[in-house]
Amino acid sequence: MRRALALGFLLLGFAGSAEAGCYTATWQFKWGTEMNAYMETDGAMCRTSVSRVWNTSEVHSVNITSPPRNGNASAAGRGVSYRPRPGFKGEDSFVFAIVGRKAGSAERGTIRVYVTVR
Repeated sequence: MRRALALGFLLLGFAGSAEAGCYTATWQFKWGTEMNAYMETDGAMCRTSVSRVWNTSEVHSVNITSPPRNGNASAAGRGVSYRPRPGFKGEDSFVFAIVGRKAGSAERGTIRVYVTVR
């Protein structure tokens, strides 16, 4: 774990919402990179949270940089949520950026989330 901290990794915890019907996973993410993530929902809102391996204060902000075409994505605190448009079934995607702090300068990483709505 200490090595992960030294390399600047994040754990992305994609946890299903309390409404059920949202399926996600957990990945490791390295600052300065782009990665893909996957989410599946039966139409319920899905929420994700981003947590630093050791120190959550190193995540400064989470921002939606490219919205989905078939639903809404919003950023709040250190996470994002996605809700498909009513009646939509199929594939959607959105992009969010994580901005962190390191030695006074911002670090950034980008995650493209591919969503399947069943």
